Amino acid sequence: MMESYQAYGDYTEVMALTELLITNAARDSLGTTVVTINDEQFDLAQPWRKVRMIDLASEATGETLHPSMPVDAVRKVAAQHKVKTEDHWGSGRIIEEIFAELAEGTLQQPTFVTGHPVEISPLARADRNDPHLTERFELFIGAREIANGYSELNDPIEQRVRFEDEQKSKAAGDHEAGSMDEDYLRALEFGMPPTAGLGIGIDRTIAADGTTLDTFFRHLGLGSEVPANTPTETQSTTDENRGVAIMPTTLVIDTDAAPTSATDVYLRLHLLSHRICLPRTINLDGAFGLLTNVAWTSIGPVALNTLDDVRYNLLRQGQHLVVHGVDKFPRMTDYVVPSGVRIADASRVRLGAHLASGTTVMHEGFCNFNAGTLGASMVEGRISAGVIVGDGSDVGGGASIMGTLSGGGKEMVTVGEKCLLGANSGLGISLGNECIIEAGLYVTAGTQVKLPDGTVVKARELSGVNGLLFRRNSQSGAVEATQRTGNWGGLNAALHKN
Repeated sequence: MMESYQAYGDYTEVMALTELLITNAARDSLGTTVVTINDEQFDLAQPWRKVRMIDLASEATGETLHPSMPVDAVRKVAAQHKVKTEDHWGSGRIIEEIFAELAEGTLQQPTFVTGHPVEISPLARADRNDPHLTERFELFIGAREIANGYSELNDPIEQRVRFEDEQKSKAAGDHEAGSMDEDYLRALEFGMPPTAGLGIGIDRTIAADGTTLDTFFRHLGLGSEVPANTPTETQSTTDENRGVAIMPTTLVIDTDAAPTSATDVYLRLHLLSHRICLPRTINLDGAFGLLTNVAWTSIGPVALNTLDDVRYNLLRQGQHLVVHGVDKFPRMTDYVVPSGVRIADASRVRLGAHLASGTTVMHEGFCNFNAGTLGASMVEGRISAGVIVGDGSDVGGGASIMGTLSGGGKEMVTVGEKCLLGANSGLGISLGNECIIEAGLYVTAGTQVKLPDGTVVKARELSGVNGLLFRRNSQSGAVEATQRTGNWGGLNAALHKN
């Protein structure tokens, strides 16, 4: 993966950079700008075609379309061409769907599609000549989206309006709509220069129906920390056994904005598991909706609708197909094996987990994506999505830490340093440093906890306090919290020399 950002740049410069990188990569590696993918020839020689999305949609329908048109008029055009729409979509979103259904498949040779409607581009700056459009582009080659970039919107007032529109869309039923981000707005209020960015990744596995099954990034960088001399793949391959194409991919992402594609999600998961980004520092809103259920097998990811055929074809060749799981997220170790860790059962750690050096995950331990450890830790229980465990802490056998996926919870649980979660315990609040949860005790935010002075409080009021021991009184059954004395012994250093 190569990623770059340019201050005081705009989308035209990102387009030029994308064009130059891909053309030069093809020329330097193949000696030509003409490449063959699945028996189709593509000429990457500059200049590449540039055309607005609304013009392609208009050409495909024979009607002049623009986001400023009444939504009913645009919806009528869509219906005439059998393009399905949702009731909560505005004119801009419907035009995008018309483009996707009627025009996108015709874009075989390199084409920059520009001028996306504001409605579908909440983070992009408005076009300087048409306020209904944005300074954004998508690159298509072989009728597939290869890149996405835009001039960053750096006006905090306009950005707030865009976020509010996104919230309205989400309330109306649009699961892809973003959320209000007050931290981002506050940062904009301090000031942000015009910024442009670029990312290049390799090895995207695509099923016969065009679904992205996975993406593998061999080289990673963030911001200015881009690896030198990063090789760039330009040639696609096919895997006949699985019936998939493996294609090079170029994309532009903003880690503060929600992901926009399956490949975008995979890049973020790689950044976490490579320990380039910490859990909860990059936006993964809507990631589940962008990924598809995949059969993770002994020969790689397989589309579920082809699994029986793949299995049968392998049997005819004398081979046995092993299905390790059916899920949206793969095992981390199939993509990333961080240094200094021990993982007894690879199926128990998802791609996107962040395991610090010195971490040991035992057979019954589990770590979800966007979660993990910050130092040497023993994991024999469950670290759910969004959970962070501090250096020197022990998550005992069968213990469970509540995450943000089940039940719609928003609480981000952090376990401090040198904490001990006893066997079969549970936790729904954050712990400060050097805390203990007694074996078998489940402490949720609403648990009634008795303090040494006799007062009773909800456990959430003790969230993040250092040096507490949570226990259940064996006579009264009351949950109690006391200030700890002594030392529970800490981790066995010999078990964490990985």
